[in-house]
Amino acid sequence: MSLYVQRDRKMRALITAGLEESFVPVISVVTLAEQRRNRNSAAYRYAVSQATVVDATRPIAERAAELLEAAELDGHECLIDAFVVSTASFATGGARVASSDGSHIPPLCKAATALTGRPIGVLAV
Repeated sequence: MSLYVQRDRKMRALITAGLEESFVPVISVVTLAEQRRNRNSAAYRYAVSQATVVDATRPIAERAAELLEAAELDGHECLIDAFVVSTASFATGGARVASSDGSHIPPLCKAATALTGRPIGVLAV
């Protein structure tokens, strides 16, 4: 989200390519809370308007806990990442998580793929 708000060219290209492939940009409502900079900017409002914001539900929270356990990651350090991947794992069919996080997101996506049987990929930004 922060890269999109900052008008990062690679992130914008990934979103555009995803839209052309009929992917729907989705973000967890938890991501909105994580976004600290530029919350009142026009760029932030535009970025949020371009995505479907999914509420944090109990099933998403429970799956996030399962993903943290399966990936052997710390809940205090990786909670937001787990919510992001858990949210993606509820998509019909496969999903891709665009992230600059190369340490926590990939093992969470791998765990989500194993848990759901649907591909949850990572798009490195």
